[in-house]
Amino acid sequence: MPSKSFSALSTASTDALWSALADVSRWPSWDESIARASLEGPFVNGTRGALAPHGQPTLAFTLTEVTAGRSFTNEARVGPMTVRFHHTLERLSGGARVTHGVEVDGPGADALLERLAPAVEQALLSLARLGANDPRTLGGLILYTRDVAKKVAFYEAAFGVEVLSRAPGHVYVQLAGAVPLGFTAESFAQTALPLAMHPSRADAPPPAMELMFVVADVAAAFQRAVKAGATPVVEPTTKPWGQEVSYVRDDDGVLVELCSPWA
Repeated sequence: MPSKSFSALSTASTDALWSALADVSRWPSWDESIARASLEGPFVNGTRGALAPHGQPTLAFTLTEVTAGRSFTNEARVGPMTVRFHHTLERLSGGARVTHGVEVDGPGADALLERLAPAVEQALLSLARLGANDPRTLGGLILYTRDVAKKVAFYEAAFGVEVLSRAPGHVYVQLAGAVPLGFTAESFAQTALPLAMHPSRADAPPPAMELMFVVADVAAAFQRAVKAGATPVVEPTTKPWGQEVSYVRDDDGVLVELCSPWA
């Protein structure tokens, strides 16, 4: 059966995008071809709904293939044809990839597909822009290091981090966390950047920045880091505003703050 698919990148999170998709009443906010839309029950397989395209009769549809937070299909009958709209979200660092597809089955499918495809693509682009104006304070942080594998092993032992992904050749590793922290080999960075850089070293003053890990037990986190080889800088202390804070330097001399949550 004839079909078309479109993809776009978004700076919105998959949670924000799914919220816009799963709230059927919000469909007109990102699909300008729809005047109104409604759902008769929860956003699960088999639930029926209705959408009214501008200037056209209301169409009944059914949700199928719903995977919460990731994808769904809504299926409708248009005369002798069955139309299926597919929606998929892929989580990326700093945003998401959004994919919308449409397929038509039945006599006259090719002509209807050509009519629907531009609106499907435009709706995709509108949805992807939902988070474009959201303030994003930090999309990630990358530290350059001589030995990525050694760096990862140190951070696992000292700070209890978990690896999210690894690039081939041990040139890049990304850690799991709300703000992505990654490690790149100095030699690899030098091939990409036409700049002379001052590498971080444990026997030199630290760079004018710090990493911050928020932990429930600062004293325990401090002791763990020092035991794993971190250099102690400031032992746990309580600030006037009630927050507990400590500092260590990592194996390359980078300053790391270990602190409790704050109001």
